[in-house]
Amino acid sequence: MRNAIILIIVTILLVAGSLFVKNRMSSTNQPAGQQEILPTNTTTGYIEPRGTATTTGSQAVAPTTTTAPKPAMTKEGSYIIYYENSGFKPSTLTIKVGKGVRFINNSTRTMLVYSTNQKEAVYASLNESKSVGKGGIYNYVFTTPGTYGYYNFNNPRDIGVIIVK
Repeated sequence: MRNAIILIIVTILLVAGSLFVKNRMSSTNQPAGQQEILPTNTTTGYIEPRGTATTTGSQAVAPTTTTAPKPAMTKEGSYIIYYENSGFKPSTLTIKVGKGVRFINNSTRTMLVYSTNQKEAVYASLNESKSVGKGGIYNYVFTTPGTYGYYNFNNPRDIGVIIVK
């Protein structure tokens, strides 16, 4: 009799456990015919995952692969790096020799672009001569290949890298 009661309890535990696992697994999967929507932030151009929706109709759905957004450019062909309260955006940029970069201060702090490499003149030439406030602009044309690390001299934790090929 005791063995029969133990067998019944073990059977109940196994059934309950399997139902729990099955329920938990199905709640993490999206329903059939639905895909995750990836709305694009119109300010930054970055894709931000949020919610689900059906794939019918003209609704946008997530692509299977994503590519990095293209960097912003001026109509003259210079790349744009925005300085915001959270730092430089984009913080990494790859460009070709002869291309320019326009740093635009959109933050509430002053910006003074400064090279992380002060030992070599080619990199130190990136140094901005004076701080600029909100709306201020600093332009620089890269004439030599290399990796140019930089930071805001007025707020050294804000850093970035420009790779010139």
